[in-house]
Amino acid sequence: MGRKAVLVVLLAALLNAQSAEAQGGAGDTLDALWSVALITALLLAVTLLMNIAQPKKQEIRRKTVVEVRCTSCEHREEREFSKGDYVGKIAGTCPKCGAHLVIDAIYNREEKPESKEAEKQKKT
Repeated sequence: MGRKAVLVVLLAALLNAQSAEAQGGAGDTLDALWSVALITALLLAVTLLMNIAQPKKQEIRRKTVVEVRCTSCEHREEREFSKGDYVGKIAGTCPKCGAHLVIDAIYNREEKPESKEAEKQKKT
């Protein structure tokens, strides 16, 4: 059952308890208040338990990468995407043979989240 469904059921129980007290006429006000307090406490407990039980999402970092290849030799390299890059764009000259380098592919690569220990070592 979803979070909203549980909350709706608990609210319906609360309204039902209040309407039963109102219809009875002879109900004690203190008993009605205890009923409301109990249902409110149950509602809060269920909400807290549902928040604790849900696994936290890990932040996925993505890096846009450009793959560049030489038009004449087998040379390939990767670099970070920069504004204005597109597939087929001439991106410079080959360091091996001097021919044109052409952007062959642009894609996103997921970066693995660093461990807490690695982050601490970077800060020091």
